[in-house]
Amino acid sequence: MSPCPAPFKRGKLSANPWQQQSHEDDINHFANKKKRPKKTPDQKKWAPLLIQLINNFSQEVSHVKDIFLQEARITSLEKEVRYLKKEISALQNDSFCVIPINTFAPEPYLLKKELSLLLRNEGGEYIASFIDANLSFGGSSIPEAVENLKNYLLDVYDDLKNTKNAELGSDLLKQKKILSAYIQKK
Repeated sequence: MSPCPAPFKRGKLSANPWQQQSHEDDINHFANKKKRPKKTPDQKKWAPLLIQLINNFSQEVSHVKDIFLQEARITSLEKEVRYLKKEISALQNDSFCVIPINTFAPEPYLLKKELSLLLRNEGGEYIASFIDANLSFGGSSIPEAVENLKNYLLDVYDDLKNTKNAELGSDLLKQKKILSAYIQKK
């Protein structure tokens, strides 16, 4: 690195008046600048503590928010369970009822619109039916009958979707059209 040129060396000013003025401006600028007050020993101790307190407070707020969201979810689920218990009790007393289906989760299928399943009790066995497509499946309990029918609907949908229309009869073609209006693969 080369040494500083003579006009910029400490304590020397150049003969050029423009440069002379520039140096004087720099000197005045630094002379007039207010000095920042030095921190007292107490202030030096407080700054890190204050930063730590702010960080702790932020973490606590985040934690409280998470707890609040969990409690809201639990409350919502409890409400839904109470509703479903009432529906199951009504199903066990009635000869039939309609159950809405809104999802095929965890299966990779989307439900374009809500399915309405007819559920009836026939001699201790529950039969779930999707009347629009004329498909039914049974089970020893309500959840089992509904789950069995949902799986059966997806199997029939896949089979019909993979079959050319020319190879299907009129009833199967109608089922394919109806199931395609409700179900879509993700």
